[in-house]
Amino acid sequence: MTSGTDLGWMEIIPLSFRNDKYVRIFGGLFLEQVSTYRLEEGMPTIKDKCCLTLKRENWVRNGIKYWSLYRMYMHFCKEDPTEYEFAQAVFGDWSYWQDLCERDFFAPHIAEWREELKEFWKMKAVKAMKTQVEEGTAAFSTLKYLADNGYVEKERGRPSKRKIKEEAEKIAKSKDDVKEDWERLGLNKNGETSYVN
Repeated sequence: MTSGTDLGWMEIIPLSFRNDKYVRIFGGLFLEQVSTYRLEEGMPTIKDKCCLTLKRENWVRNGIKYWSLYRMYMHFCKEDPTEYEFAQAVFGDWSYWQDLCERDFFAPHIAEWREELKEFWKMKAVKAMKTQVEEGTAAFSTLKYLADNGYVEKERGRPSKRKIKEEAEKIAKSKDDVKEDWERLGLNKNGETSYVN
């Protein structure tokens, strides 16, 4: 296995996904789908094309490196959740990607990856919303979403005695501050100057 920052697979893309007879290869690209029998039988078009794994990490087997399609997918789709850029970069063909996603062996994997990606984008959105809240620029709908989904605490029921006391002290302090400001400016309660020129 290799490190998480290994982008060596960039040199193998876009992949050639057709055999010598120009027929599309799907399972033959993946280590998990190419049987030992086929490899020993000497099917060079399949053996030469097999360079991917469905594992979450790159994998080395018998001295051959297999690149994690999961890692490629996450690399591209964390920037472009439409999968279009990924499909074009890795396979050079959107329709091939669509066909691959419909294959029985691949469908459970892509469903799991898409679910994980959905959670990633949800996390990014919630972080952006929380930043808006901290900056004081959040709309009511943002605040409501965060509160309804448990991302911020919302208060229920009557405030506690302690909370009431704290709020009363804040109000009293603000009144004292205002009174001090009025006195400093030489104003009376009606906003008129209290001193005569």
